[in-house]
Amino acid sequence: MAGFNGVIYPLFYHNKKGQNDLKWIYERMAVIPKDKQQEVADQDEIIFLENKPNGRRPANEYLHKISSEYRDQRKNRIINRGRS
Repeated sequence: MAGFNGVIYPLFYHNKKGQNDLKWIYERMAVIPKDKQQEVADQDEIIFLENKPNGRRPANEYLHKISSEYRDQRKNRIINRGRS
């Protein structure tokens, strides 16, 4: 699903009583390369739905792990570029 600024995010996420994870998800999806966002969103949805009614935590843990990996890769590229 296309979201804010063209960032793809999962269709299924916590949204209950006026509280949701959408901003949190967007912030993590935004660091994932565009060509990988659909794959990550699909896997996040699978994890969320397979673990119902408690799929929020494992899905968010997955997304956090993946986004951290891409954030670290980006940080390392910037550091290495500065050393050249």
